[in-house]
Amino acid sequence: MTIQIGQFSTQSQYYTTSRLIENQLTAAERFNVPSFRLSVLREMGLPEPTRDSARSKEIFDTLRSTPAKSNDLINVQVSAHSRDEAVKALKASFDLFNGEHRKVYDPAVARLNEELKRLTAKLDLAEREYTKTLQSLQPALRGIGKAESRDVLQSSTAATLSQQVLELNRQKADLEDALTPLRTYPTRPFGELYAPDRSLTPSTLAIIAMGIAAGLAVGIAGVMLTHSVRRARSTAALSDFTKQ
Repeated sequence: MTIQIGQFSTQSQYYTTSRLIENQLTAAERFNVPSFRLSVLREMGLPEPTRDSARSKEIFDTLRSTPAKSNDLINVQVSAHSRDEAVKALKASFDLFNGEHRKVYDPAVARLNEELKRLTAKLDLAEREYTKTLQSLQPALRGIGKAESRDVLQSSTAATLSQQVLELNRQKADLEDALTPLRTYPTRPFGELYAPDRSLTPSTLAIIAMGIAAGLAVGIAGVMLTHSVRRARSTAALSDFTKQ
């Protein structure tokens, strides 16, 4: 299973900055911590890994994570007694991992959405004030009546409100860009979860069987070698006796 580490973006005065929820190396190391693997077993409803619990022990011993080539991806793998159990272990490990990331991601996104709501309300108020000020200046702009000092003040106010509306529109656009799925997204699986129908690593019984077979092969080879040496010695001794 490959996991993409989530990220969130923040908007400053001139640019948008994106950063990962957690460093890639730190995220990968989470899976290699014994306490995390124990949590995965508890999430699956399995007992602690002991000699009497081979299923738990296999998952506990094989659950591993390594950094991928891209700095926002990590690879997770595990071996289990069955394909379904391996899939459950991967899903449980992702849920626990993502749960920790959600504690960071959700409040950060909530703050961004609150800021966007505040900016939107402030922009709406500035636009209403600007429209109202322009309407009060319409007689003076049309040349109806004499220009008064109040009109000069309102013209200055309209110019200030216009700049404020432009700046608030820019900030709102930047914040909306920071909240787009390309810039802000939670931790998620990268592609489909893959688990082979058959184990790619030999089981304990298979390892024992291979060890026995290798031992027998070495034993037979040793016997044949010993027999060959003895036969060679017997042949040499017979040859020496014949010469005498």
